[in-house]
Amino acid sequence: MAGMYNFKTGGGKSPSFFFFSDNNKIMMKTLKESEMTILFDKNFLLYYFQYLMTNPNSLLMKIFGVYKLVIGKQNAIYFILTENMIEND
Repeated sequence: MAGMYNFKTGGGKSPSFFFFSDNNKIMMKTLKESEMTILFDKNFLLYYFQYLMTNPNSLLMKIFGVYKLVIGKQNAIYFILTENMIEND
């Protein structure tokens, strides 16, 4: 059964969690609220998609979606779903 079961914590300063699809082609990374601000308030995603539309052979990783998940009264969890550009064991 295919799924996103592979799990790793971030190795840097960020307390992010990483999940990888079984075939390691898709990565899901949790985001801090400040990272979401950069993506949306600074129009990063708009410029990113405009760039990809005019440069279809770009080597930039593909972003498949940016999400906010709220369950009940818990704090929101933000995450991004991307093409996996990291060599993963």
